Amino acid sequence: MTDTFFSYTVLAMVQGLCEFLPISSSAHLVLMSMWLEMHEHSLTVDVALHFGSLIAIILYYRNELIQLRGNPHLLRMLGLAFLPTLITAPFIAESMELFGRNTISIAVMLIVFAVVLYLATRRHGVSGLESITVPMALSIGAAQLLAFFPGVSRSGVTISASLFWGIKKESAIYFSFLLAIPTIAGVTAYQFFQVIRKGEQLDIPLIGYTVVVSALVSYFALHALVTIVRRIGFLPFVIYRILLGAILLTYATI
Repeated sequence: MTDTFFSYTVLAMVQGLCEFLPISSSAHLVLMSMWLEMHEHSLTVDVALHFGSLIAIILYYRNELIQLRGNPHLLRMLGLAFLPTLITAPFIAESMELFGRNTISIAVMLIVFAVVLYLATRRHGVSGLESITVPMALSIGAAQLLAFFPGVSRSGVTISASLFWGIKKESAIYFSFLLAIPTIAGVTAYQFFQVIRKGEQLDIPLIGYTVVVSALVSYFALHALVTIVRRIGFLPFVIYRILLGAILLTYATI
């Protein structure tokens, strides 16, 4: 029980810290499991981890979500951006994730998409959310599919796609995080359905604890990202991704 409690705590903290930072939560969860020699965690744990992050982002943007119903254009664009994930994710997500579950693949994705994020931030966007068009929304949504490869980062790739379209930094972050709500909700619902279908046993107190830890740390990470980007930009995350990728490549090849 102690080992399980420790494992769930670590996974919840990693999920919370990395889900919204552009450094790839899936990569860090895979690496942490490898390094701590954890057993493959169940779908039930995945549901708890994602549900905690979902609670955090809804609480963080609660006022904006209330006002969102008065912006039909943004609602339509978010719906279009979610469409690629809704249509294709159930068929490709598992194979993409399994394909990328090795140290070298994760390292390469960390470095490549660090460069992508850096190049995207070199563009000085001037457009706001009202300027998002149908092709822009669909392309941002298509880019989000790449995040099923561990090491890419959902927030990083959607923010990068928005920045390449000339959207302002603050608007790009906001759109990415609003898009995260239906995306994480969809992933959580799909995983929960799989839990029910497979008849996995539920340790309610432990699962509840995991949700709470994931939610608290996710909320902190959201606030930290917004604060860091406003004051410094994305460079700290670019540097971190490249350094971690280089360390992993060195580790994998010696």
